[in-house]
Amino acid sequence: MTNAELQAEPLKRTPGDLIKEELVKHGWTQADLAAVLDRPLPVVNAIACGRTGITPKTAVGLGAAFGTSAEFWLKKESAYRLRIYLARERRNDQRGSTS
Repeated sequence: MTNAELQAEPLKRTPGDLIKEELVKHGWTQADLAAVLDRPLPVVNAIACGRTGITPKTAVGLGAAFGTSAEFWLKKESAYRLRIYLARERRNDQRGSTS
């Protein structure tokens, strides 16, 4: 993904949104996923709602649960965090140029 593509990607779409889509595909609830991952439900909920990031441990579990890879989930998380950073930098640059 190029820098322009990263900047164009909507910030509102989080890795948690992908998790929610996978839950629907599998017919699972967040509680089901928490049991599969052996993680507390509040942790799974915080990730699914985008309040906390995906750790390597969680990425391994998500990969196993959804038939993907840990790298898939970590890349999604990293790309999302980079988009947040770039958006903040862009806002800061715009504020600085209007002074």
